[in-house]
Amino acid sequence: MLAPVTAERRGLQESRHQTIREARLRPEQAHRYPWIPPGQWQPAALLADRVLAGQLLRGRDDVIWGRVLVDDHFEFRGGGGRAGERAAIRP
Repeated sequence: MLAPVTAERRGLQESRHQTIREARLRPEQAHRYPWIPPGQWQPAALLADRVLAGQLLRGRDDVIWGRVLVDDHFEFRGGGGRAGERAAIRP
């Protein structure tokens, strides 16, 4: 039997959803990422995977250095800023 959803539990669930970092492609940058729908909010981690995969499939390997989601190309909301950003491994 499932426990009833109390106000406290509902608040916990909502706060978890608000901490997810989201990103969307700016419409004016859509030509750079034709496989990503512009203006659609998505989890930033998922979008970063899609951008990286798309770039690698197109023969670009320079995207593995630094940020995958460039500030000039994407808008962000939620999450804790860049706290979860992966560090690029450099030789």
